[in-house]
Amino acid sequence: SLAQTLFELGYITYHRTDSTRVSDYGIGLAKEYIREEFGEEYFYARVWGEGGAHECIRPTKGIDPEELRALFLSGQAEGLTREHILLYELIFRQFMASQMRPVKLKVYKLCIIADGMEKEVEVPVEVLEDGWNRLIPLEVYKPILGSVDVSESKKLLSQPKAYLYTHGELVQEMKRRGIGRPSTYASIVEKLIERGYVIENRGFLIPTKLGKEVYSYLQSREEVHEFLKEEFTRRLEELMDKVEEGKEDYADILKDLYRSIIELDKKLEVV
Repeated sequence: SLAQTLFELGYITYHRTDSTRVSDYGIGLAKEYIREEFGEEYFYARVWGEGGAHECIRPTKGIDPEELRALFLSGQAEGLTREHILLYELIFRQFMASQMRPVKLKVYKLCIIADGMEKEVEVPVEVLEDGWNRLIPLEVYKPILGSVDVSESKKLLSQPKAYLYTHGELVQEMKRRGIGRPSTYASIVEKLIERGYVIENRGFLIPTKLGKEVYSYLQSREEVHEFLKEEFTRRLEELMDKVEEGKEDYADILKDLYRSIIELDKKLEVV
């Protein structure tokens, strides 16, 4: 909702996308801001991706968050709240940082050994040359020299069989499994809430009694399983992409889908 308002008011580009591509105009916008704020040497242009109908989510103008905050406080930015300003600041800083030079770091390699397993991690201890960290602070740590023994301590913890998702985590999971598209992620979650299948409490999505009953009912109907599988959704997504690329005829796909639905309808009548 916050992103939608920022988009409608012309502060950010189209937000229902996972594209990482940056247009020439976007790069030019970043160049002007970075050159004025930090100097020409901090600008490091990157397109980050190719093609696609949309580019990444970025600010549409060179208005930095402080300017927008000043406009808001003076009443000149109508339709915005403090939450809009915070989201805009996040988008602005992430985008501008993506067009800044890399940070040169001094790192220590730390080897962690526990229960017979070994893992090596790199720990930043000093910034040797500033870059995007001028916009997004980078935390550095004191170097650990030699070996450090950690005293053994064990405690029993209760662990749920399944963890609750937040709105963002559920979207990430759908993206990972290939369910839905960027333009539908938000509406899918909104529909679950609207129909009373889940409620949102303290940021977490909690299944309701109705949601559990609907899920159990659908799981008990073997004849509809084909349409409930993630593979079915993924296959449809792939076919839609092929239609867009001109590799498949949408009419043939609809006919096949219609036949499948008719067959399912007959099975349901028999049951």
